[in-house]
Amino acid sequence: MQRHAFVTGGSGGIGSAICRMLAAQGNTVTVADLDEVGAKELAAELGGLAVALDVTDGTSIKTAVALAVAANGPVQILVNCAGWERTTALTDMDDEHITRIIDINLTGLIRITREVVAPMVATGWGRIVNVSSDAARSGAATYTVYSAAKAGVNSFTKSLAHEVGYSGVTVNAMSPGAIDTPLLRSSQGENVEFVLDYLKDNIPLGRIGTPDEAAAIVAFFASDAASYVTGQVLSVNGGLSR
Repeated sequence: MQRHAFVTGGSGGIGSAICRMLAAQGNTVTVADLDEVGAKELAAELGGLAVALDVTDGTSIKTAVALAVAANGPVQILVNCAGWERTTALTDMDDEHITRIIDINLTGLIRITREVVAPMVATGWGRIVNVSSDAARSGAATYTVYSAAKAGVNSFTKSLAHEVGYSGVTVNAMSPGAIDTPLLRSSQGENVEFVLDYLKDNIPLGRIGTPDEAAAIVAFFASDAASYVTGQVLSVNGGLSR
């Protein structure tokens, strides 16, 4: 069945893989991203729609959702994939940095979910999939605020699953560990190769994950096959436990 999937951060490393998998399942995909050029290129490839989206701006959220609904109907699958981080010790963070991390990774996710969940509840069907991080589970040095924001995503996921489950709407989270994306590489600065080698040495499967491997879990949560799965946070981390 063709459904309308709205993916925030849709032109990013994991986001673009998610968009492609959802389109391959037969869904109509709205690629929503701050990177308008990348979103338009991907939407053209998929035959979908691109909308500009700044998840830290309430007006941008309302406008993006309104454009998507006008073109493709109510959002039936929401994937919250927009995220951002720069590895920084807590003592080196200013208020602007802290606020930016929380606004992008948690507050924006809550706002856009609020914008689309009511029609899902009204129609008795919906899928909300949040992209979290294994840093929320294990903690990570120089990821203190990011880890806290993603822990909030996990708690929001479980709580909303309780709140809307009666209506047939499911809410789950995919929690990636080390996935080889531009965001992972850029967040490490000059230490990127050292960090990647360290991770490979400590991951039981002996390698970094791919965006497609993370996207496959999102696609499952968004499918009819996951109709009895809600309130779950599933790690995609190659077995890394710390």
